[in-house]
Amino acid sequence: MKKSLLFLPLLLLLTSLLKSQSIGVSPAKIYFDINQGESKTEKLTIFNKSDQKQVFEISSSDWNRDSLGNKYYLPAGSTENSLVSWLTVSPNFIQLGPNESKQISVQLTRPRDVDLQTMLQNNSVKWAMLFVKQVNEKTAPKNSAENVAPQLLIEY
Repeated sequence: MKKSLLFLPLLLLLTSLLKSQSIGVSPAKIYFDINQGESKTEKLTIFNKSDQKQVFEISSSDWNRDSLGNKYYLPAGSTENSLVSWLTVSPNFIQLGPNESKQISVQLTRPRDVDLQTMLQNNSVKWAMLFVKQVNEKTAPKNSAENVAPQLLIEY
């Protein structure tokens, strides 16, 4: 199988905490270079720079640009350029203590039936956007009659 160079940008968007600079992500872009039918995993490090515990959800979406070059976001898998179905992110929820960091895995699997030359001829380069979003942690009240322990609820 002839090796073909395949660059698939995976852009990272930080939401909720960007203004306060209490979150960090490295690297900001991930490029994959893989053959048809192969998989490759890259590591993404998320940093909690705050002095409080934080919970984050990692999700993916499609995106495009309008005629002025502004990005707009679309549901995952809704464009012909979507890379979302090729991606696996694990874990997609993480909890970080104050000043803690953790790595997540971003795996890309290029289908056997996707030929790079055909993609380039059809001008159909693939891409996706990852969102690292702070979610609010809540606990359910204890029910003394049933002696139920608090549960973690995630609110989007």
